[in-house]
Amino acid sequence: MQVCPKDTHLPTFSVGEESDENWEAAGRIVQAFVAGRHPAVGSSLTVSSLCGVMSLTTKISRISFTRVGGDMESADEDVFDITQLISDENVIQRHAELISLIVDLTAVRSAKADLGLSVNICHIINSTTNNIRSTFSSTNIYDKESSDICRDQMISAIIHYMRATSTKSKLRNPLFDYEWFSDSEKEKHRIIKKVRDNAVAHYGIGHEELWNPWNRERLLFNIKEGKYRIEYERIFYNASSQIINPILELSSIVISKYDEVGHTIQEQIGNYIFSEPEIMNLIENYRTRRGPKTGFIVPGPGMN
Repeated sequence: MQVCPKDTHLPTFSVGEESDENWEAAGRIVQAFVAGRHPAVGSSLTVSSLCGVMSLTTKISRISFTRVGGDMESADEDVFDITQLISDENVIQRHAELISLIVDLTAVRSAKADLGLSVNICHIINSTTNNIRSTFSSTNIYDKESSDICRDQMISAIIHYMRATSTKSKLRNPLFDYEWFSDSEKEKHRIIKKVRDNAVAHYGIGHEELWNPWNRERLLFNIKEGKYRIEYERIFYNASSQIINPILELSSIVISKYDEVGHTIQEQIGNYIFSEPEIMNLIENYRTRRGPKTGFIVPGPGMN
């Protein structure tokens, strides 16, 4: 059975007689190449574009999929929760290198997910801000509700960005490197961090280098017909040009770097797992299913 067509630019390999067992075993080799991101593998991979010469003996479920980015999409794939290995004392003692790699890749992917949330929120903020301005320009009506939501979204964007680039948490080291930034980019990052420290994580008016204070609070003493009342007023500075747009710019840089770092670690994990029969057998205990694409589970009947 020829797995690669003769006219392909990749070398072919033979898996012997055409049979269910051999086709199923071919799927496992495909997984190995994808997990390790073999240099010969392009952005789209099918069974027919596999290369190499191997002796196949393992029987697995038939699999046919394409790879987009670093993710495998499959109608019938084997999924294992390898983060469970971190709590296995035997694996910790015997395979410390693998445990370290899993911890690092989890941290990098987690930080990248935070940046993705921050980027999405920033786009919403810019859109909402434009709508507020347009409404005020045409009707002279200020949409306070949308403005309040926008303010909260800005806080969320800052928090998610800083969690991925500047955190002292002992639970996650995203392997962020400050030297990924140029001098001008470092300055933008520093201002965002100052706002996080001085006005978001803790109460404050914001960093002095912002064009306007993050929060401007006033007490207004009103007198009418010999009577008075005191009003409290808080004005929130949008800061899109100094906060939101820089977050979008810097996040793009960091996401690209996290992809590079994650690519290297993923290759090391794939090579390690496929080279260790003990681990291959052990992960069978952690077979699972993918979570919802949204990443957010809404409890339903019978769910806690």
